Amino acid sequence: MPPILEAKEIVKTYRVYRKRFIGYEETKNTIALEDINFGVNKGQFISIIGPSGCGKTTLLRIFAGLVKADGGQVLMKGKPVDGPSPNVGMVFQNIGLLPWRTAQGNVELAFELRNHRAPTDEEKTKAHDFVSKVGLESFEESYPYQLSGGMQQRIGLARALVTQPEILLADEPFGALDAQTRLILQDELLKLYSTGNITVLFVTHDLDEAIYLSDQVIVLTKRPGRIKRMFDVDLERPRFATDTRSKEKFISLKREVWETLKEEIVLSQSA
Repeated sequence: MPPILEAKEIVKTYRVYRKRFIGYEETKNTIALEDINFGVNKGQFISIIGPSGCGKTTLLRIFAGLVKADGGQVLMKGKPVDGPSPNVGMVFQNIGLLPWRTAQGNVELAFELRNHRAPTDEEKTKAHDFVSKVGLESFEESYPYQLSGGMQQRIGLARALVTQPEILLADEPFGALDAQTRLILQDELLKLYSTGNITVLFVTHDLDEAIYLSDQVIVLTKRPGRIKRMFDVDLERPRFATDTRSKEKFISLKREVWETLKEEIVLSQSA
């Protein structure tokens, strides 16, 4: 079976301009990504890690159809991605809840954006169920300002998954949270992943998080981001935080991935 998502020779260059007396002139080009090739099989959970500034977020936004590559192409089910798709859910570190809408209202927004109409009673019920699935069953009528950062992130996760997308793209969704909340939400995500037929592409700076969640971890080089190495995560599911992280397999893999990543971090800092 072909990959559900595929990157083929992706290149992304950012052009910088300076203002002149009349018009602008190009001053330099920054190559963010170069020669990115990999596939994501249906049902896989893949994490992408790399040094700061290596193009992780840019790559995810290219997959989402929010940014256009300068070379190569991204395919979804064998067809080029040329814009956002209703089959893709997205969750970012800055989740962008609407302050005038309740927790449930923010989850219902996913149906409104996809269908360009008010949610049906059935969709409202589904939104209510997903608020409960992320552990906020008594906060449906709360507004964002009444919720903690972790609770807001749960609502963002529920909004991304309520339409039951085939693919979830996540850009450091837990990066701004405290360590305890982060661990809890990692487990919430794994529960939702295990109960749905979903494929996940997940960007993170957290090596521990990447290994714990994933079937495969992709390490990018310093900018321009290229694939340095891909690690298969041979840890059985379901996974449980303390048990999984204490296994020798987990510890050994974390050490190996870290040595690979550390090389690129050192190179990026000395550049």
